[in-house]
Amino acid sequence: MHGIFYFDLSAVCIVIALFVAVLIKKMYKSYSSKVYIAILAILLITSLADVASCFPTILSGTFLNIATTLYHLFRNLLLVVYLLYVLSLCELERILKQRKHLIYIGIIPIAIIFLLILTNPFTHFIFYYDFLDSNGNPTEVIEYHRSSGIAFIYANSVIYLGLTLFVIIKYRKLFNKREIISICAIFPLTLISLIIQLFNQGLLVEMFASALSAVLISVAIERPDDFIDEKFLIGTKKAFVKELKKTYLFKSHSFEIIIKIKNYFELYEVFNYDDAIGYVRNLSLNYERKYRAVDKSVKCFYVDNGLFALSVSSNKYLAEIADGIKEDFITLKNSRLRFVPDAQLVIIDTLNDFKDYNDFLFFLNNYNNMLQFEGDIIKLDDVKEDRTFKIISNIDSIIESGLTNREFEVFYQPIYNVKHKKFHSAEALVRLNSKEYGFISPGLFVPRAEKTGKVIEIDQYVFEEVCKFIASKEFKKSGLKYIEVNLSMIDCVSPYLYPRIIYLIEKYGIRPEQINIEITESYDSLNRLIAKDNIDKLRKYGFTFSLDDYGTGYSNLERFALLPISYVKIDKSIVDSSDDRKMKIVIKNTFDLIKSLKRKTIIEGIETKEQADRFIELDCDNIQGYYFSKPLSFKDFIDFVYKNNKVIESD
Repeated sequence: MHGIFYFDLSAVCIVIALFVAVLIKKMYKSYSSKVYIAILAILLITSLADVASCFPTILSGTFLNIATTLYHLFRNLLLVVYLLYVLSLCELERILKQRKHLIYIGIIPIAIIFLLILTNPFTHFIFYYDFLDSNGNPTEVIEYHRSSGIAFIYANSVIYLGLTLFVIIKYRKLFNKREIISICAIFPLTLISLIIQLFNQGLLVEMFASALSAVLISVAIERPDDFIDEKFLIGTKKAFVKELKKTYLFKSHSFEIIIKIKNYFELYEVFNYDDAIGYVRNLSLNYERKYRAVDKSVKCFYVDNGLFALSVSSNKYLAEIADGIKEDFITLKNSRLRFVPDAQLVIIDTLNDFKDYNDFLFFLNNYNNMLQFEGDIIKLDDVKEDRTFKIISNIDSIIESGLTNREFEVFYQPIYNVKHKKFHSAEALVRLNSKEYGFISPGLFVPRAEKTGKVIEIDQYVFEEVCKFIASKEFKKSGLKYIEVNLSMIDCVSPYLYPRIIYLIEKYGIRPEQINIEITESYDSLNRLIAKDNIDKLRKYGFTFSLDDYGTGYSNLERFALLPISYVKIDKSIVDSSDDRKMKIVIKNTFDLIKSLKRKTIIEGIETKEQADRFIELDCDNIQGYYFSKPLSFKDFIDFVYKNNKVIESD
């Protein structure tokens, strides 16, 4: 008998280890975590009862029956609590409290099973032990037998596992793939263990299989770091997203108070890192505790970079809580603390203000662009008609409409060649003039187009318009040598980039040296092999390249030296600080480095004569900026170039 309970002992060891992990990770604050702890407790009791039932020669008949009865009671209860755990992950207990008849229906099967198990010592309907031989004498080998009622046990398992699977399928949007796999692991593990024990009653593997399921749940779901921010000890963005998903899935009314600390990053200049974290932690925890006393449903989340969310399930206390937070920040402003947060509150009626949680997240990710309003408290409904807010909210359809209806337009900003004192080139820049919203800044549509991949279609449109221009008689007469075209990082890693560009070059019969392609230093960050292959093939075909935005971020000198570029575009940020004594030294050394690599310079963002003269003295090659001209429409650009390059127009 001793060899058959090793699986049960393994289950006991696993459960104890999980209990230790729960204590270490402090996984006992949320309702679902408490239910998970209940699962572990039931697993432990069931496994120990199963082990005890393996010693019929040691235990008396009474104790043997008690151990086996406990095993069956808690084994069946485990599946009910597992269902409750899945319900708690979906927070369906709120709905069940409102629909108590579902609870009563749900406990009927387990109530029947409990009744059958508890009366089994008298009926032997589920199981019994043979303590006497055929002659009525005590037997040395006590045998365990299952009766016909065991079928009810299996039926109960099927009912609760079936209900659990139904909940998982119905509310699958609340879980990611990893979580679904971990939750569903109990189904194959339970099925396999039941089949094994059906044909081999002595091999006790059921509890071991259940313990493995608990391990998977601990690893994939019961992860405090996923839902509790380790710095501020409030909910994470992931936890907030899950709350939003539940709100839209269950259509349960919810209100969010978004708190934006506009000077958040100044905090880290005033305090060291640990003190800054402690400051925000105390602030957020105090607000959560304070306003949870007003409304028990209040939850606080850290979204990102000084953006916090306070979730309130009822409108009843919403105004009181929002006004209270406002007063709290006013009190801080009047204090003499080293750091005074400059906060803005936005009240959101979740279901009415956004059609789904993706729209809500899009708003949060674009908060700074969408809400450029003054005021301590803003109701989102009051500003939703603002033009910028509407543009960003509908940016995907605006981009799609722009591509379909040819609302994009190519503008050209002239580039002055210092040596020849003429405009030898220009940078092609895309603009969007929506029929519905009018002119839309690239800063609003380009980041979104890059994220959705639509930037590839926009790049292709710009490239073809440039090819048309170069092939035109206007370009031939203008005195221009080439046009600069930007390639997005996404385009750089497209396997179709090279054939697409070559097709357009050949279609319009222009030379590759008439186009200079701009790339950023991180052009190969997404897929280095494809990007390098694209750049190498285009360079061999005859295209030249320039490195855009040089001087922003942290430059990698090794990559800079190895990039196949002919021009380096000095960023406007360097131009703006070029009158600083230390920056002059940096700029001079930068120019020396660029010239030693036999590359030419293009200075961006020149706005004054003083700036232009300063870089001409440094022997720069090309100058671009508002000092000469802003980006111009095609017609205005042609007029500008003809005039400044002294082109004589003729028929």
